[in-house]
Amino acid sequence: VLGKDPFQGAVEDVIRDRRVEGRPLSWKRFEDPPRPGECHVLFIGSAEHVRLNKALEKLKTMPILTVGESEAFGRAGGIAWFRLEGNRVRFVINLDAARRAGLKISSRLLSVATVVTDRDLGAG
Repeated sequence: VLGKDPFQGAVEDVIRDRRVEGRPLSWKRFEDPPRPGECHVLFIGSAEHVRLNKALEKLKTMPILTVGESEAFGRAGGIAWFRLEGNRVRFVINLDAARRAGLKISSRLLSVATVVTDRDLGAG
């Protein structure tokens, strides 16, 4: 997570002792955008709105899945964000942003997401 942990340690508790493809998951907090290789998924919460554009500009071509909380995050260049639909939380993925970062999103994940492009967001 970049900046303040909006989850108050909850994610850290959930991933403790979990593995993906045999690799342990870990949780880190960054004060500045990470360098390549320091993380694979970076959550940037709405509390970081002042630093958002600068952080996403630095990260846009790095192979880091950036995750946020709003369409404004997507318009700023983020890859995936959450959206409320009724009382359910859904997520959106910008394929153009993922491609710039050199990431390929799995078809399984895309099948349950709302998929958009820069053009859909008025950014292309």
